[in-house]
Amino acid sequence: MCWHEEDQRRARIRLAHLLETETGYRRGSPFWAEEGEPRPQFDPAHAPLTQRRKAKVAELAALPSEDAKFLGLGQVGERTLRRLRAGPASTAGAGLW
Repeated sequence: MCWHEEDQRRARIRLAHLLETETGYRRGSPFWAEEGEPRPQFDPAHAPLTQRRKAKVAELAALPSEDAKFLGLGQVGERTLRRLRAGPASTAGAGLW
């Protein structure tokens, strides 16, 4: 299967959102932290996972409508984030939300 650039970009952004929620880091590890990570609302040392999920839901809900539509993330709730985490790694990695 050959993905188009836009599909790859969408999958990377979706995965980064999930990883930030779960680990505090958009790349999934403090070893690959981007500048300013972890952000306070996603810092696993200070925010429990349920709080981080609520923060991510609020962040995604605040996305401009065109961005949310492009990413398909306008209707993501805590349940979706829990389901993605519980599912096979290939599902999250493939961006199959």
